[in-house]
Order: sequence, then C-alpha cells, then structure tokens
Amino acid sequence: MHKYYNSLLKKSIIVFILGLLLPLEVIAKIPNDPDLVKQSFHTQINSQIAWNYATGSKNVIVAVIDVGVDIDHPDLKDNFWINSGEIADNGIDDDHNGYIDDVRGWNFVEDNNDVRVPKIKKTDEFDVISHGTIVAGLIGAKGDNHLLAVGINWSVSIMPIRAMANDGVGSFVDVAKAVDYAVGNGAAVVNLSIVSDLNSDGLKQAITRAWHKGVVVVAAAGNEGYFTKGDLDLNPAYPICYDNGLIDNFILGVASIESKKSLSNFSSYGSCVDLSAPGRNINSTLYYAPAADFNDYFGGQVKGTSFATPQVAGTAALLKSLIPDWKASEINNFIINNSDDISVANVGFEKDVGRGLNVGNVIKEAIGTVAYLRDSISNLYYQQGN
Repeated sequence: MHKYYNSLLKKSIIVFILGLLLPLEVIAKIPNDPDLVKQSFHTQINSQIAWNYATGSKNVIVAVIDVGVDIDHPDLKDNFWINSGEIADNGIDDDHNGYIDDVRGWNFVEDNNDVRVPKIKKTDEFDVISHGTIVAGLIGAKGDNHLLAVGINWSVSIMPIRAMANDGVGSFVDVAKAVDYAVGNGAAVVNLSIVSDLNSDGLKQAITRAWHKGVVVVAAAGNEGYFTKGDLDLNPAYPICYDNGLIDNFILGVASIESKKSLSNFSSYGSCVDLSAPGRNINSTLYYAPAADFNDYFGGQVKGTSFATPQVAGTAALLKSLIPDWKASEINNFIINNSDDISVANVGFEKDVGRGLNVGNVIKEAIGTVAYLRDSISNLYYQQGN
C-alpha cells in the first residue's frame, strides 16, 4: 500500500486513490458562474469553445471512485446520480443489484450506502478529504447557475463511490468492486485518480470487463516526476499501465502539463500516457465540513495528475452526450486524435506525454461527425426510397 498522490509532492499516490446547425468557427461561450475566472484550466483546454456545442446531459453517468464526495455541496447536488430503481431507506435491495438502499452510490470502505467522507477531524489533510469533491467538480460542477464555478459538463450524473479511507488508503479489492459496481449501474465513464506501483490482476480484470461493456476508464499517471522515478516505462504504475503494449487501448492514461503545454515537473510520464491536461493551480469544489475547519466551498490551488484526469473524464462524458451510441474504443480514439500535438513543447519527452487535451476541438469535430452521420443516414433513406 502507498499513499495517495494529491496536490503536493510530499506523498506517494494511493493504492486505493446539438446544436448541429452551429458554425464550426465560433466565439467562446461563457457561463455566469463567478469563480470561473479562477479556473484557468478551462481556457487552456478550450472548454468555452466546447460549450458552444454541448454542455452535457443528465443521461451520462460518470463514476468518481475516490475517498468520498460532498453530496450536499450546493454546486454539485443537482448533478449527482440517483438510483431510480432503489427506494431510499427501506432496508430492501429493491433493484436486486446486491446493495441495499444504494440511492446515491456505495461506500466500499465501511460497506454502507453513505458515499460521503465520514468522521472528518481537524487533523485530517485538506487535500485528501476534498480529493473526491475536487474531482467531481472538475467533471460536473453545475454550470450557468450564478454559483461558484463550473465543470466541463454543466449537466451530468456523477456517481460517487467511496473506495479509499480518510487517510487516502484503500485496497485493490475495493477499487475492483467499485469499478464493477459503476459498470453494473450504468456508468459510461469511470474516473480513477489513483495510482500504485503494485499490480493487481483483479483490478485489471474489472477494468477489462468495463472496456468490453463499452465504458471509458480514465486513470492518473502519478506524481513521481522526472527528477525521481516518474518514467513509467522503467517504473510502471497501475492502473494506468494495465494496457501498455496491448492492442486495445482500454485505459485513457493522463499526465499533467503546464500552461504552455510542457510536462509538469511533478508528473509521471511514458508510453502508458495517452493524454496530458493542466494539473497545476487547479481550483474546484471543496468538501465543506466547518466543524473540522473545512470552511470553503471552492478553491484549492491544488496540483497533481489526479486533477488532470477528471478533465479527460469530463471530456469523455461531454462527447458521450453528443454521440451516446459510441463505445469506449470510439470515444478514446476520438479524444486522442482530436487533441493537440504537444511534442514541440516537450523536447526529450515527445513520446511520453501523449496529446494535449483540447476539449474545444474534440467537441467541435464531434459536431461535424454527427452532422456527417446524419446526412449519410438521410441520404441512405433517400436512396432506398427511390
């Protein structure tokens, strides 16, 4: 077991931690959330361009497997998944999925239906307690609601799953169960902002099952950095490297880059990485627990590949909202192929950083693809009718 990779280098990461008629060239769409100005990553990945075409859908479920999430957070509460097959607090497994009263998800640490972080103390570390809430906010803090900031998806269904304890420690077994739970309950995307240098066949099998069900799995590269043991080809980490060297690219691996698209000095890197996204000075939703002196709903200024990863997961969800029939292979390839070549900014690491996430271009190109598919189908019907 190892400690979570969070905002700082002081610890190791945890093992378980249509507007089809819009023109293609448009100006940025800006929501009215007042703290958007503190979220520079949106500008770096061109979120504002993407929002001209899509702002997300409640039909897309994104599982956040983490330490727990503040489900009462005012900028998140409208975007949480609700298990419609379950009747709350009746002590019965109404939907027969093996979990009683799992209306909001499941807690695999304490084995109950409370997906929040329990028993928060003043001595707990801020970046660990808020980790899952930060991730959730990057994926889907509600947009254009005059409140705090915004996620890549203004509307989405976030499925919170607790698989790590308050100190950031968890087990492969719990994370594997969490992945299976997410897939079994309809998640289209799974965010894994966790990493370990230990391997687990059980977790690999769970992620492989998710892939075969068409679910996108996104994983962090880790924060070992290029001054230590951050070369994933020499020091592989998991789950990001489970698919390394295989034909099927069944995990989107994410590293961190700076504002000028160069690799962050704390980020791990290597052939396991498919994409890089901003991972420094990240502001998002925070866990609010004033009794333990967690007094802020928003902020952070955190850093780490943990927070680059949900930007990719959020992009996958936004793309899924446009083309719901696409499976993981199509979504993964489309995001990679329509993001930026950042090799010039990464001399010496050209093959180690993947492509630079560009959600604006991904969604713009997706609109063109949808329009092409629509016209092709219309033409086919026309030909058949004649």
